[in-house]
Amino acid sequence: PSPPPAAMPLGPSRVAPGRGVDTSFHVRVAVHAASRGNQSCKTANANRACSGLRDSGLHDSGTKRGWVSLGHHQRVPPRSGPSFVANCTHARHTSRWRTATSFQTQIKTQRNPSNPCLKPGGSPRDEFQMASISSSQMEQNFDSVSGSSLRIADDQIVPGGVALTPNQKQTLDRFWCQHGVVSKAHRLLLIKTAAKKGLFRSPDRLVAKMMNLEDTTWRAVGITNLDVGKVVGRYPKSLYFDDDFLVERLRLLRDLLPGADLKKLLERNPQVLAMDMTHTLPAKMRELSKLLPNTDVVRLIETHPKILSVNVGAKVRDNLIDLKGLLKVANVVDTAVEVMVVHNPRLLTSDIKGTVSKRAVYLEKLRPGSIASLSAKPASLSRILCASEKALDRIAYVSLFDSAHEKSAIVTVNTPRAKFNRTYPGFEPWQASIAAKRTAGGTHPGGNGIIN
Repeated sequence: PSPPPAAMPLGPSRVAPGRGVDTSFHVRVAVHAASRGNQSCKTANANRACSGLRDSGLHDSGTKRGWVSLGHHQRVPPRSGPSFVANCTHARHTSRWRTATSFQTQIKTQRNPSNPCLKPGGSPRDEFQMASISSSQMEQNFDSVSGSSLRIADDQIVPGGVALTPNQKQTLDRFWCQHGVVSKAHRLLLIKTAAKKGLFRSPDRLVAKMMNLEDTTWRAVGITNLDVGKVVGRYPKSLYFDDDFLVERLRLLRDLLPGADLKKLLERNPQVLAMDMTHTLPAKMRELSKLLPNTDVVRLIETHPKILSVNVGAKVRDNLIDLKGLLKVANVVDTAVEVMVVHNPRLLTSDIKGTVSKRAVYLEKLRPGSIASLSAKPASLSRILCASEKALDRIAYVSLFDSAHEKSAIVTVNTPRAKFNRTYPGFEPWQASIAAKRTAGGTHPGGNGIIN
């Protein structure tokens, strides 16, 4: 009989495969080492060399790092954390994650003016002030690699989750703001998710998951500088994807949408990762090709990924029929409608019978014959039909107060806000009063600027 296998020593650089070892300490060591610039691959071919190290399961000294075999020809790291960060982080060291992995020493007690989440005015203590953790403190204890932590008391545990305190919600809001979730609505969603999901109450685990998500997209299809904050903010479940599952989905998506900017698509509609890419997604693309025979469907999806989240066979088809019927009375041919959709795919998912129809009626009320005159310019017509009521109110204001310098409807609507307000400083208060009367039950102003 063969002798028993030798025991594998454990340590910061070794994790026994298949053992239930808590590697959170090793993860924190690796992330901290990466934050201090511990770069072991310094050659011109660092990217290729580090990739080879990952595939072979070797670190820079040539010894095994305890990677777990999944039965494939290569080994993959244990999914408890990004254990390879300390070795090969520089091979794709994006500016975003260089900041994220070392932000313990970079976050200042003063507000960062470049952060879009932070509002001007007030003292740093009043708004988004982050507690700074020095490098020496990190060397002494590894309490946190994210700079944020939550302590959940026993009396906070309730059926179905945890009752977060206002201070804990503020801590999570600061954390997400620091990690690129600009939208307040998205941050509120993530905080609400934290009350039910333990992962979203652990900033350290979130940092590891977000780093792993970025790394997996890079390894799968070469996506660099992915704004993970946008992806997680729009689709928190993206942090739960298995690495192999995500790689397979991304490569299928690349094959289905050749040449498309997958980075932009994922940032704008990350829910596509959960779609059935063998039946549902190809069926949607075939349906779009039938509805828009003269359109590049891949380009259409790239510019408006939301179209993949709606029912193409029902919603999109009905919208296209309604849009053609709406514009047919103004002698806009079907080919022009298809060009409009290419320039502004949002029309395919908008409320045609409601919002778009009201905009068209309002435009004709302000400038009779505008839609017919713009039929030869489908791109301009699509923009003006998707304009807001406030933008269309500009036409009424100019007609009422400066008819001598009246310009075309599309020029008036597309003028930048700052330039228009400089030219017409009285527009904002006038429009505010019009909007108030409209909310109170009035209709749109006519060409004379009077609510009818």
